Amino acid sequence: MVYASTDKFRQNRKKSFRGHNNAGYAIDLDISPDGQFLVSGDSGGFVCFWSWRGCKMYHKMQASEGPVTCVGWHPQESSKVVTGALDGLIKFWD
Repeated sequence: MVYASTDKFRQNRKKSFRGHNNAGYAIDLDISPDGQFLVSGDSGGFVCFWSWRGCKMYHKMQASEGPVTCVGWHPQESSKVVTGALDGLIKFWD
């Protein structure tokens, strides 16, 4: 699927999510199905959860020994997240 748009994209300077490291890795992020939370991987093996509205980090948990490069919410249940790390582990969190 290719998306082409003539609209111009601009940065929302009011949204800044700080507290995770990428250290040269392509780190994935995802927004919860209800649009309230954002989840991101981390080069230190952590998974970070933020409030979308307030940009406040709610939780940071250790998910792997290596960098967590892939994260995703369950499409119907916002309490479930899947993570993938460079050490080859895929974990399903509830």
